[in-house]
Amino acid sequence: MSQEPVVIRFDNVSFAYDDKKSHLDEASFSVHRNTIITIIGQNGAGKSTIFKLLLGKINPQGGKISLEHGTTVGIAEQMLLPTN
Repeated sequence: MSQEPVVIRFDNVSFAYDDKKSHLDEASFSVHRNTIITIIGQNGAGKSTIFKLLLGKINPQGGKISLEHGTTVGIAEQMLLPTN
């Protein structure tokens, strides 16, 4: 277990874009300082939703998100280029 302090924490975070499907259902995890993580999963698993929540673009409908003051979140979004 890391000795570094936790800089990001999801505590039972839930979010759904509509009433039909929950994209996150009581998700909990923590990230320690100086840690690099990768989030992988199937389409529709909630990866983009996690980043939107972290960036404050959307708000959780349940649970709590904590970010240590000064924490930065970097993302690399996929870009599909047209083929000729």
